[in-house]
Amino acid sequence: MLRAVAFDYRNTLAEFRWDDGLWRRGVAALLAAAGAPADLAGPAGDALRRRFERPRDDLRELDYAAAVRDALAEAGVEADAAAVARGVEAEYRAWAPARRVHPQAGALLDGVRARGMAVAVAANIFDPPELF
Repeated sequence: MLRAVAFDYRNTLAEFRWDDGLWRRGVAALLAAAGAPADLAGPAGDALRRRFERPRDDLRELDYAAAVRDALAEAGVEADAAAVARGVEAEYRAWAPARRVHPQAGALLDGVRARGMAVAVAANIFDPPELF
């Protein structure tokens, strides 16, 4: 017997809205936190964007830390794992205005739990799991 599953796919419980201004701020924050010069925002952003481009049938999960490390290296910045992690976290924080949880999501899940049902949420987010 199914107890309960809330499946978040395409803005059911949470939504993400792309914003070019936030993209630029995110790349700037990433560079600053990784100790890289701000004037590399264009080349680093372009290098990072290219790592998002994949064939439609390539369903592998993107190793975002590796993508950031490789994009920084392509832009001429050698960053160790700690610098990459700081950069990813700073970029994630810069994108906060683009992420919105539906105002009733918590009440919905609490209501389901209050009825004695188990709750699971599966989401197709691309945020690094440790930050999400």
